[in-house]
Amino acid sequence: MLIGTIAALGNGAAFPLMLLMFGNMTDVFTDRSFDLCKFNFTELDQFCPPGVELTAQNFLEEYKKCNFSGSNFTIPENQFTTKIREQALWLVIIGGATMLIGYFQVAFWSIACERQTRRLREILFRSILNKEISYFDINKTGELNTRLTEDINKVHDGIGDKISSALQFFATFIGGMALGFIKGWKLTLVVLSVSPILFGGAVILVQIIAKATSEELKSYAKAGAVAEEVFSSIRTVFSYNGANYESESLGQAVPHLQALAQARGAAYTLWLIIDTPSKIVSDSESGIKTDDLIGDVQFTNVNFVYPSRPDVPVHNGLSFSAQQGETIALVGTSGCGKSTCMQLLQRFYDPVSGSVMIGGHRVNEYHLGWLRQHIGVVSQEPILFQTTIAENIRLGRLEATQQEIEDAARIANAHDFIMTLPQKYDTLVGERGAQMSGGQKQRIAIARALIRDPRILLLDEATSALDTESESIVQDALNRASKGNHQSLMNLKGNYYGLVESQNLRTNMSDETELEDENEDDLTDDKKDSRTASLGDDVRNPAETTFEERQNGQTTAQDDKNVKVFQECDLHAQEKRVNFYVIIFVGLGGLMLITMFLQTFFFTISGEALTQRLRAKIFRLLLRQEIAYFDQLENSTGALCTRLSTEASAVQGDKKALEEAGKIAVEAISNIRTVAQLVKEPYFGDEYCKLLDIPLRNSLRRAHVFAILFSFTNSIMFFAQAALFTFGGWMVDRGSMTFENVMLVLNCLLFGAMAVGQTASLSPDYSKAIDASKHILALFERTPEIDNGATDGDTFENFKGEINFVDLQFRYPNRPEVPVLKRFNLNIKPHQQVALVGASGCGKSTTIQLIERFYNPTSGQLLIDHHDVSSLNLQWWRSKIGFVSQEPILFDASIRENIAYGDTSRYVTMAEICEAAKNANIHRFIETLPEQYETNVGAKGTQLSGGEKQRIAIARALIRNPSILLLDEATSALDTESERIVQDALDRASKGRTTIVIAHRLSTIQNSDVICVLHRGRIVEQGIHDDLLARKGLYYRLAQAKK
Repeated sequence: MLIGTIAALGNGAAFPLMLLMFGNMTDVFTDRSFDLCKFNFTELDQFCPPGVELTAQNFLEEYKKCNFSGSNFTIPENQFTTKIREQALWLVIIGGATMLIGYFQVAFWSIACERQTRRLREILFRSILNKEISYFDINKTGELNTRLTEDINKVHDGIGDKISSALQFFATFIGGMALGFIKGWKLTLVVLSVSPILFGGAVILVQIIAKATSEELKSYAKAGAVAEEVFSSIRTVFSYNGANYESESLGQAVPHLQALAQARGAAYTLWLIIDTPSKIVSDSESGIKTDDLIGDVQFTNVNFVYPSRPDVPVHNGLSFSAQQGETIALVGTSGCGKSTCMQLLQRFYDPVSGSVMIGGHRVNEYHLGWLRQHIGVVSQEPILFQTTIAENIRLGRLEATQQEIEDAARIANAHDFIMTLPQKYDTLVGERGAQMSGGQKQRIAIARALIRDPRILLLDEATSALDTESESIVQDALNRASKGNHQSLMNLKGNYYGLVESQNLRTNMSDETELEDENEDDLTDDKKDSRTASLGDDVRNPAETTFEERQNGQTTAQDDKNVKVFQECDLHAQEKRVNFYVIIFVGLGGLMLITMFLQTFFFTISGEALTQRLRAKIFRLLLRQEIAYFDQLENSTGALCTRLSTEASAVQGDKKALEEAGKIAVEAISNIRTVAQLVKEPYFGDEYCKLLDIPLRNSLRRAHVFAILFSFTNSIMFFAQAALFTFGGWMVDRGSMTFENVMLVLNCLLFGAMAVGQTASLSPDYSKAIDASKHILALFERTPEIDNGATDGDTFENFKGEINFVDLQFRYPNRPEVPVLKRFNLNIKPHQQVALVGASGCGKSTTIQLIERFYNPTSGQLLIDHHDVSSLNLQWWRSKIGFVSQEPILFDASIRENIAYGDTSRYVTMAEICEAAKNANIHRFIETLPEQYETNVGAKGTQLSGGEKQRIAIARALIRNPSILLLDEATSALDTESERIVQDALDRASKGRTTIVIAHRLSTIQNSDVICVLHRGRIVEQGIHDDLLARKGLYYRLAQAKK
């Protein structure tokens, strides 16, 4: 950077030297002409033929026609060409120097820029990963991901060649001023008198731009958060026909101005994140490390409120203990603070008062990373990372061998299903485990927790997504037992007694047997953080310098005439001509003031408008793509997010590498709790940095290419001026050309060369724009297999809701070698409730995805009231469906807005929202919140418990009064009392509707009109509950597995 700075300053100083040479050249020409003014041309005319009249202006061209022999007149000695060659030589020397230092300037500053940008990405990413969890409760993960892309791109664009150019121009200014004072200090003072206006305007402009850029980036971050929610919840968006609603919410445009001021605004935001101190520092080296962690746990008078909701108490004087080797079970209604206990044990938060102790020490006394390494966690909604099954399990302990991975998978009852996959342990699980069923994800997560042999095991509904056979095996492996046995707690007739009574465990134990259902291709497919295309730099101001160059051309022509003024022998006439050209200059200046303002203003406006339209169109086009498009690895949320925010990458290789780095960033930040649980902040930081090294190496190579291009274009004007002056002097000396014409040609070519240089310096931006345009046009031209934005297709009145699967076969497009449904036949009558049960991966949730028309069948038909589903108007068809998934997806908005999202086709009244909430048994809880229905639920509903999220999702489904109700483990996250109430509400809601229920509890399906048992993509048993038990087939065995 130091060498680049010196080179930039030297390069800037070269331009005043060129002007000095230019002035010397001009003096040579004008002195030659001005020396003629002392001749008496009237006396000389007698030696010329008729018609030739000599003057100072034409003497050099006409004197050869005259015969001065016999006169006392002698032609003055001509040193003209010698002086011209001397000045031209100096220009060549300066040009050679600028070529060399121009290379150093651009190469070294570009290299420094790339290294600084790479370092800034690393520092920011690691800083984000090391923030305490409460930081993510307040700051949206979508906005943080945007900072890693858009904001750093702004900084990148504002440093490097931009700073070197600023230094170069600064040196030009200083050098010019110094030269001006040396050559003519009086005239320089006149020019300098307007400098305060120029400097003041520049300072104000930079302040305005920096502030505007900061606001712009906030808007982009919010837009990025919107896009992240949409892409990560794409199935939910499509289910509720929310594409148009989301497209409108994205609209925003902020003026995009000068790069340096933008970089300043962006850098302020980035360093604000980096410099924000963390209350709980995960990478701190301080704290206790013992030889072995004693697993005694003690909560003493713990009071706690979440930092994002300080007015809602969670724990009030909580006290309990668990000895090493003991298992303690926490039960209670939804939102009572069970999961919060686990977060406090992991020190995601610190209690407001009281103490949480492990092994006789407060948790805040331990080395945080060491403590978390001794804790294994399995959550209700398991998070897998976008890599292989083996790597996901190995994240529990990086040094684990393949044999240890397989042993952990066997304990978690995952080994057998893994071995049936074509690539076995090398199978990619997809984003957040999207290619696995719910039960498969849960078992992999359990294996990941077990492989580290933790001293403390935290299980938050760890077996909730397992089928009964897997649950019994895993439950036995985990060896769970209550703190106090079941009967002793029953004898107390306290809260536990009430919970058991509501679940009716004592009298209906067999009827409460759990039957597995899992999403073999997770309907909620939580894909994270995206961001819309940032195309402003590439499409804006495409002809920004056009008029300016034309004006420069006019000024150039005027300059040639100005120089001729100084050849005038009559000083009075010279003064008159000077005044005339001064007026011309003032007029041209006023014209340029107006035209440059209009040019900049309108091109900025049109550029912003075009950018906004492109963003909106790209976003809408992405929302029209079929679900299979988002299932593809290259179209994961992280890849889309990074691709759209770096669409202008000049080289495809860099673009791919940045997409891969974007995937890592999105996964790590969006799943920060899982990363923190696994103590893998350094691991993800290192992986992210490895992927940044690829574009860094490519950028360093390109820096030399751009430097050579810049050095050549920057120095060409020196060589061109030397050549033109030399040749022009020779032509003038021969009388073949006038000095005025030499200056005209010279200035035209020089300004042309400068324009070429400016254009060449913009070539990287143009190449970026071309590359971005190719990708955008490819998206524009892509025809989705299922157009989610299409409004054509059949609609019909008297909709009944009959669903018929006819010889249907299906394979997921991204796994064509694995059949999911095989010759599947099922007829669902109108208003009938059909339950689907079966082991993990048998195809239950796939049927729901086909009904929603997220995919088309591979063969066979899916008929709706005897109409092929592919012939229906997709918007109309989905408006008939209410869908509640096992893993509820809420948007980062208020509770009211989340419930109203169930019907985006109209304005939903508050009365309707409250009624739906009452039916979902969530109204009373909402009323206890300080802001009630205006309470923000956080990204993906992180501010609510699992049961609270599920009930809001149920209310959202009920608000649209659907004709068909799809319930995929709709009550799996509820406590028993809430489940009973919500199940009653769902039973009432199902009346008069065609309902498909996927559940693993007999209490939720035993009253269904038809129960279908699926096995390996086929229905093997079908009937009502009692009949299926009496047959003692697969359904009976599943029921008995619980016993």
